[in-house]
Amino acid sequence: MTSRPARILLSALLVTSLGGCATTGRVDALEKRLDEVSRKADDAASAAANAQKTANSAASRADAAEQQAKAAAQRADDAARTAEAIFKKRVSK
Repeated sequence: MTSRPARILLSALLVTSLGGCATTGRVDALEKRLDEVSRKADDAASAAANAQKTANSAASRADAAEQQAKAAAQRADDAARTAEAIFKKRVSK
């Protein structure tokens, strides 16, 4: 059989090694959680970049539509003035 001091030493080594495993397990769990949070942050940044691209595209299309609407309004005003001038000319004859 082993002596009492050897048992105490073995018990101390066992407790220390188990404590080390628990600490390593906690570190591994924290690293896994950190990786997950980092991945989610990267996903959020990517989604934000895509949303910004979509917003920029929508703003560009809105500007183009506004310009087209202004041009159409100007053509309508021109047509109305021309029609009014033609009408006044015919009525005054």
